[in-house]
Amino acid sequence: TGLLLLTTDTQLANRLTDPREGIVRRYVVTVRGCVDEGAVGRMMKGIDGLSATAVVIRKRSGRETHLIVELVEGKNREIRRMFDALGHAVTRLMRIAFGPIELGTLPPGRWREVRRDELE
Repeated sequence: TGLLLLTTDTQLANRLTDPREGIVRRYVVTVRGCVDEGAVGRMMKGIDGLSATAVVIRKRSGRETHLIVELVEGKNREIRRMFDALGHAVTRLMRIAFGPIELGTLPPGRWREVRRDELE
């Protein structure tokens, strides 16, 4: 589950998905193993042409690490490929925000209309 935007407005869709617009996509990510600050730095600098704009470690142990990762481009499987390059398999990945539009407490399988202020 996660945030999925559906629209028939092609201008809006193009604006949201064009990397030049700089629309941030925010994800909650769980990976195997302990991700350290060095790995976070590598993600921010870029790995194989992929980079994150922000990475926050929420919780970590020897078994797994929970993070918030922000991207601007959102290339196919970008987060999974970055963590694979660091030696950490992604076990959970959920988009929680697309620009100003946040998933919040919306339950799985439910939908809501985007507010005008979110579009502006």
